Amino acid sequence: MLFSRKQKDPKKEKEFEIVDMIEELEWNPVKRWSKRSVGSIDRVIIHHTGSKGDVTSINKYHISPGNHISSLGTPHICYHYVISGPFTSNHCDGEIVLVNDIRDITWHCRGQNSRSIGIAVVGNFVDDTKPSSEQLLAVRWLMKHIHEDLGIDKKEFYGHCDFRKPACPGKSLYNEIMLFKNNTI
Repeated sequence: MLFSRKQKDPKKEKEFEIVDMIEELEWNPVKRWSKRSVGSIDRVIIHHTGSKGDVTSINKYHISPGNHISSLGTPHICYHYVISGPFTSNHCDGEIVLVNDIRDITWHCRGQNSRSIGIAVVGNFVDDTKPSSEQLLAVRWLMKHIHEDLGIDKKEFYGHCDFRKPACPGKSLYNEIMLFKNNTI
C-alpha cells in the first residue's frame, strides 16, 4: 500500500497518516475495478465531492444504481484518496483516507482513468467557498508525496475542470494545484 506510514511535513510540522478504508467500505456486490500497473500512472486529478457527506455516504451513493456516474452503480467509491472535511463526524478534518488501491482503474474522470490517481476533497468549493486549512494542508502533503514517491511530474497534476468539468474542484482548490505545479508551495 502506498503511503501507509506517518510522515511529517518539515515546513508545517504537521503529521499525516493515511487511513486505509478499502475493505471497510461496502463494495458493489457484482462489480470490481479493472487493474493496471503502478508504472502506467502518470497524472493526478483532484476533485471536490460537491457535498458535505462523509466517506461512507459518498461510497454508498457511488455504488448505488442511478448515480451520476453509472446507472447501474460503480464497484466502489470512484477515487483513490478522499480528504475529509470539518463537517464529517466519523473522520477528522483533513484526514486522508485511502479508498481504493492505486492499481485500481476507478471512474473519476472520463478518458483519464487508466493513467491517473483521483483525489477528492470533501465539500463543494464552487464560487468563493474554500476548503478548510486542514484540508489544504492535507492536499498539499498528498500531492507532494505522490510526486516524490511515484515520480509524477508536477505539471501532471490537474483539476477535474481541466477535463470538461468546469466547476470541479472549484476556484480555491484549483489555485492550490496551480501553486503546486508552479513550485510555489
